[in-house]
Amino acid sequence: MAAKFCTSCGAPLVEGDHFCTSCGEPIDGTTAPPPAVPPPIVPPPDVPPPVLPPPPAPMSPGGPPPITAMPPTAPGPDGAGRSRVPLWVAVGVLAGLVVVLGVLLVVRSDGDGDDQRVAATTTSLPRTTSTTTSTTTTRPPTTTAPPTTAPPATVAPTPDRSEEAIDDVAARMCDTTYITEYTSEEIDTELWRVDVHIVLDSGEWWAHFDVDYATEFGPEIRPADDVSGEMLC
Repeated sequence: MAAKFCTSCGAPLVEGDHFCTSCGEPIDGTTAPPPAVPPPIVPPPDVPPPVLPPPPAPMSPGGPPPITAMPPTAPGPDGAGRSRVPLWVAVGVLAGLVVVLGVLLVVRSDGDGDDQRVAATTTSLPRTTSTTTSTTTTRPPTTTAPPTTAPPATVAPTPDRSEEAIDDVAARMCDTTYITEYTSEEIDTELWRVDVHIVLDSGEWWAHFDVDYATEFGPEIRPADDVSGEMLC
């Protein structure tokens, strides 16, 4: 069966499809489904804006704020045009104005009294002239003694224990028949290395021993390897 292609976008079609899976174009005269109707948009409910009170009138520095007179309203037959301001509110406003006026008068009177007291207590003080006498003292020159240099410390030389180390190793050897030579050298403070030359029928080799004289109970002889340790008794 020959493959079918969409006549609108050219995409391959599958047997049994009524619409193109790529562009949605109907196949073989199939009517396209109607588009989905979006749900109606419900406008939000009308919320009245908040009513803000009018800003208070600024107070002038020289006195109380001006009182704005309300326009008179003509009363109706049933009294609907009368002012709705309660009587106690008007009395409170008048009392506040009286208190502000009293405070301003007290502050002004106190300021005038302070100025009068300061002017009354101000007296002129006599000026005094002080004379300062400067004295100059000449110090004699000081003599600095030359620095003294301590003599260098004397280090006691390490005693030569080369012969003593050889004798100590020879005293510990089990068999000295095959020993042909002893050598010794100091490798550290109070530590000597003794090398022993041994000649056998099978060959010759060197045994090595460390002699430590810094121990508490006399010299300590330590073989450098296991073969050298077999030579000690």
